[in-house]
Amino acid sequence: MSSRNQRFRHISLENCDSTNTYCLDIAKNGESGNLWVTAKTQSAGKGSRGRSWESLFGNLHASLLLHNPCKKEHLAGLTFVAALAARDTIYRVAQQSSAQGKVMLKWPNDVLFNGRKCGGILLESLVLSSSISVAVGFGINCTDHPSDTSYRATNLRAENIDCDAETVFVELAYSMERYLDIWSAGKGFSLIRKKWLDHAAGINEQITIRIPGKDTATGLFSGIDESGLLVLEDHKGIVQTISVADVFLLET
Repeated sequence: MSSRNQRFRHISLENCDSTNTYCLDIAKNGESGNLWVTAKTQSAGKGSRGRSWESLFGNLHASLLLHNPCKKEHLAGLTFVAALAARDTIYRVAQQSSAQGKVMLKWPNDVLFNGRKCGGILLESLVLSSSISVAVGFGINCTDHPSDTSYRATNLRAENIDCDAETVFVELAYSMERYLDIWSAGKGFSLIRKKWLDHAAGINEQITIRIPGKDTATGLFSGIDESGLLVLEDHKGIVQTISVADVFLLET
């Protein structure tokens, strides 16, 4: 695989436990970042909040290692940067195949094609002394998808998108660089936020959220605030911001 630019280096692996883990391990040994790591398979792929990510052969498993990408208070914005990059990637490869469908973003880190999850994002960080390294992990279902998931899933090939992991990676590397420039180490988050909202699924609709350790709640999804928190309005008009939750959209 190769990206369209020389700003970021790339390591391609046959297998690893997790591309995120690999990135953070080499960061401990002094790797300076601006490095993509891809793997054909992962033996211990990661999802959000400690869940496993089923790393099926033929799908894209990729992580971008960044060193001191921004101030700590801006790190959460990287999730939205990555989500937009993944969304644009899938949109472009769909266009190239003349595939019909909407590519939307589900808060905070899922990409949907025709309402089904086809990609996810996971950020992990490592603080060493006064520096921070961040692994921005991407999983995109190119040719296969798991069947037993809490949210409906799909893969690009099933949606009549003719592509492979190598093609998707080239597009992703290009998109990620573009959105990192727009984000500008956090200074451009307002524009990232606007672009994310332009493609957000469920805006101004009733959604259900499941907060870890708490009951589910239903309300109107009003958007995200300037920190990227989900804004939910209940039936009494009470507004609250949510930092961590699973989001379930209305069935369509």
